[in-house]
Amino acid sequence: MTRTSNHHDPYYSPSSPVGRVRAERLKYLAPQPAAGNAWERTETFDPSNGTVVDPAHEAEGALLLLDYYEAVRRDRHIYWLSFAAALFGVGGLGVLIGWLTSDVMFTIIGIGGGLFIAYALLTGSITLPGKAGAAKEALTSSGHFRDRSLLDGYLITTHSPAVIWEAIDLEKRRRAVDYEAVHLSAHLHLTEHRQTEITQLQQQEQELRRRIVDMLDQRPDTTHLSDEMRDNFGAHITLAQLSPNSVQTMWDEGGEQR
Repeated sequence: MTRTSNHHDPYYSPSSPVGRVRAERLKYLAPQPAAGNAWERTETFDPSNGTVVDPAHEAEGALLLLDYYEAVRRDRHIYWLSFAAALFGVGGLGVLIGWLTSDVMFTIIGIGGGLFIAYALLTGSITLPGKAGAAKEALTSSGHFRDRSLLDGYLITTHSPAVIWEAIDLEKRRRAVDYEAVHLSAHLHLTEHRQTEITQLQQQEQELRRRIVDMLDQRPDTTHLSDEMRDNFGAHITLAQLSPNSVQTMWDEGGEQR
């Protein structure tokens, strides 16, 4: 999951609970996390990106997101305060002691110690206790979020979170059925009963795939509708100029219209 620079989520209106929180996330997260230091790079994983929220628990999901964002901002403030205290506090204390004792070694040790601690904080060698990790764990383990990347093999034309949520559930089931069919097919000696079971699993997998495609739509060059399933349609009609891929999908494997 990568963090987008867009303030608004395309699947949630700014007036919805999740959309409202996501639209405000740049107030909490670092403006350019990928280009920052080790601490800022921990903020590149925004748990809200690339996910869809359970429609039945959208309010709870929004609260979990807000808790995470607020924890990130709090931890960042503590980090920068600690960084400033190490750099200026320890260094300044060494300069003060060196001036009072007229011993330049205290000044060198103080400045060197401040720079060392500040560098360790900057590179992540020293980590501070924070709340962002616990907030992220609560969010990811809540079960209210599903990863949209499971649908990367499909063209998603709908912006309905409820439809996408259901499609992700079907895709998980489809993958489980497909894995079981492949696992059974790996046996060297297939009995008639096992072959029948494999065929039933393959038909179930194709039906789940068809339902997902129907829910999300598909582009012409995908392979989600196999030749056999495509041939079950009584008629093929095209109403615009087609690319070679579109012709191949609509008509035949040779790419020639009939």
